[in-house]
Amino acid sequence: MEETKKDITCRIRKTLENKVSEIYFFGSYFSESWNPEKSDIDIICIDPSFEEFPYFENMKYVKNALANLPYKFDVFIYTPAQFKDKTKNDPLFLTKIRKAINYDKIY
Repeated sequence: MEETKKDITCRIRKTLENKVSEIYFFGSYFSESWNPEKSDIDIICIDPSFEEFPYFENMKYVKNALANLPYKFDVFIYTPAQFKDKTKNDPLFLTKIRKAINYDKIY
């Protein structure tokens, strides 16, 4: 049985539960053109604990958590302050975020 996007999204959230406080999905994932065999899943992970460790350790932590899922990911990680600053000072990023979907608001 093929997984639905809702199933996939819930698996990602469950995998990252207790690891990140917020997840945003963006890019082609919610479009008709998304193909699980060819496309990646673009996600933004936000968590205050990312302040405690260097960027690459945080990235490794999140990617290792996702490693057992059969999908390709493009992951972006931010602390809440970094995310707020990025949305305030980067108009292109803000445009992408306005189109992004926060996991907690869709299911």
